[in-house]
Amino acid sequence: MQSRICRPQRQLTSGNAVALGGFLILWSSGAVATAVGLEHMAPSAFLLLRTTVTAVCAWLLWPALRGALPRTARAWAAVVGTGVFMQMLYQGLFFLSLDAGIAPGLLALIVACQPLVTAILTRQSGWLSWMGIVLGFTGLLLACSPELRAGSSTTLGVMAAAGALAALTAAVLIQTHVTDVGVVPGLALQATMAVPVFVVICMILRVPVPEAQVGVVLPVVWMGVVVGVLATGALYWLVRSMDVVLVTSVQFLVPAATALLDFLVRGQPLAPITLIGMGLVILALFVFDRGRRSRASTTGSGKTEQTS
Repeated sequence: MQSRICRPQRQLTSGNAVALGGFLILWSSGAVATAVGLEHMAPSAFLLLRTTVTAVCAWLLWPALRGALPRTARAWAAVVGTGVFMQMLYQGLFFLSLDAGIAPGLLALIVACQPLVTAILTRQSGWLSWMGIVLGFTGLLLACSPELRAGSSTTLGVMAAAGALAALTAAVLIQTHVTDVGVVPGLALQATMAVPVFVVICMILRVPVPEAQVGVVLPVVWMGVVVGVLATGALYWLVRSMDVVLVTSVQFLVPAATALLDFLVRGQPLAPITLIGMGLVILALFVFDRGRRSRASTTGSGKTEQTS
């Protein structure tokens, strides 16, 4: 007896495109909220409060949204590994780079190199795909160029930013293997395990408790709920549903989107070159997806397998 097994296409559908756009806006808002929050509290206190809000919110959502908890040692290892890289190392190093001193444009440029690193690690092939990646990086350079010319950076700040890039890439690649654990319970577990780590850090550094004011509460809630749960949850869902390099390629748009949000929220100047770079990155995403579809059709990834 023969059965037909169809491989998932993971194509860029209209629904996935909307999800990518929503993820981009929510994820990009994190830099603006972080800049506001760091004006009123220490980075370690911000991290502790943000992670606590994420954990509480995710656990409260779990009964309604459901989702399986890890059942095997392999699943637990993947969830814990993602949590260490995403909730602890990426967040910690990102905040450390800002606190140590780094030009915002350089930080955005380093972290947004994630698609390049992911493409190399996943051994992407096809000239159209690589053309899209290079085109996206060019657009990224244009979008970041106004801030790259302003401000100075310390060695520690640059090293922390590079570490944040490595941690984010590792977290996303590990998350692609977390297929039998719900997104919300996975997030809840990861944030919960990060809370005691940041508690210890705050105790060692003797960080004062920030006062309850708008400049503290609003950034913490925004980072904990909007970025910590909604944006990160969307990222986890997307890397399970689509090509991981296509998903991470949206990072090329984050600096420009952040600059646009910063202009709308805080009235920061928006350079025309940033918008040009943003348009170039959008074009790059279409080129990359075209190359991915072309490669899939030539390798016959859409064919069904016959098993007996």
